[in-house]
Amino acid sequence: MLRLRDGRLLMSYGYRRKPFGNQARLSEDGGTTWSEPIMISGDGVSGDLGYPSTVELVAGHECYFKGASMNGHISSG
Repeated sequence: MLRLRDGRLLMSYGYRRKPFGNQARLSEDGGTTWSEPIMISGDGVSGDLGYPSTVELVAGHECYFKGASMNGHISSG
């Protein structure tokens, strides 16, 4: 989970049901309520999606990292 410079919380996570992939949600009230899911990727082969991580770069730009097992190989993006 990441607190953005504007105070919102950003939670990124592996979605381990079809369509397998990675999603994020935003909270504007400190985590009491969350936005609808924001799909980052929906191309996972299975529920083995690794553990995504998000960092805020400059001027509100976020960078998202994911690690997933693809036929025995690790990918990141």
